[in-house]
Amino acid sequence: MTKIGLIGSGSWGKALAHVYANKFEVTTYSKKCDKSSLRQCAYIMMVVPTQNLSQLCEEISEHVSNEAILIICSKGIEISTKKLPTEIVSKYFSNNIAVLSGPNFAGEIINNMPAVASLAMSNFQLAEELARRLRVTNFKLIPTDEVYAVQVFGALKNVLAILAGFARGLGFGENESAALLTQGIKEISAFAQEKSGEDVRCISNPGCIGDLILTCTSSTSRNTKFGVELAKIYQDSNSTESLMTLKETVEGNFTARSLENLDIKLYPLLKFSNYLVTEGIRDKAGSVRKFKQILFE
Repeated sequence: MTKIGLIGSGSWGKALAHVYANKFEVTTYSKKCDKSSLRQCAYIMMVVPTQNLSQLCEEISEHVSNEAILIICSKGIEISTKKLPTEIVSKYFSNNIAVLSGPNFAGEIINNMPAVASLAMSNFQLAEELARRLRVTNFKLIPTDEVYAVQVFGALKNVLAILAGFARGLGFGENESAALLTQGIKEISAFAQEKSGEDVRCISNPGCIGDLILTCTSSTSRNTKFGVELAKIYQDSNSTESLMTLKETVEGNFTARSLENLDIKLYPLLKFSNYLVTEGIRDKAGSVRKFKQILFE
């Protein structure tokens, strides 16, 4: 039986282990496990926070076969380097690298509810073949060669979800929320095009617009909840306990902190997200005005 090494014991890691347990021999590795047996794995799924990817690559580099396919299941941008996950991993490995990203809540996956995701590789034929091999009941993978677009949407939809939650917490109406998402999609598409140097063709892929819609509209999204809690604080709420609990598990919080160098003229909304989670707390009322001005003035 083909072996999968799955690194990461969070909810998404557990969901993927559940999905593939009936078709593959899946071994889940935590931080303390001996990773030498990774050499026998045909596929290695990296399901750790993006901020931990570099450290992980250093730890496993000597244990990975040159024939193994590395499948990145992390979303975000590394704060210190501004790199996307594939840019981090490719520094350590020359293996074929894929990105698995989609509108998937782990709880539904574990409950065997149907879902789709994008499977991105720079070589489309390899992406097609890998998507076919990894196809299992109730979990369909859509191949694409737009590796940058899938990663950019996967990272920045979390940022947009924080802003969507912030808007919800401020009492935005449905029209205002729709305007927010429209502007956000425009800026994220432009960012993906700038990053890849090519027109974005796969926006309708599940890993792009599908992931964005799920994260930005679901009340169970950690990023959206974080935005709602931010709004409470920005409206002079004294309760910050729930925000502090969420903060360390919200990838969008870290991603927003990596966006300080963006051109404000090209990306006013994404730039504001950085301000919101870093400096905005010092001027709560001014931050709310600035947010509304970006969208409606």
